[in-house]
Amino acid sequence: MLGHKGVSAVHDLHVWAVSLGVWSFCARVLVGVEDDGHAIRRELERLPRDGNDFEHATLQVGHANQKLLSIEPVPLRLGTPTGERP
Repeated sequence: MLGHKGVSAVHDLHVWAVSLGVWSFCARVLVGVEDDGHAIRRELERLPRDGNDFEHATLQVGHANQKLLSIEPVPLRLGTPTGERP
């Protein structure tokens, strides 16, 4: 998958046996900001079935270099500084 055009990273890859000789996997795939993530996902989902025993693939696709949300902690105020309720 990592060698596929447009794919910049693959992580959280999990593989498991559904039954004897039947395999499934899931992964998170990052593609370039300008790349069509839906088209790449469809192409990648076909790869495991081509000559392998994989029956199912679940891929979550995101764009690399996206600005991530930053969450800052905020003090929780339940009452007055002594703990009394207002």
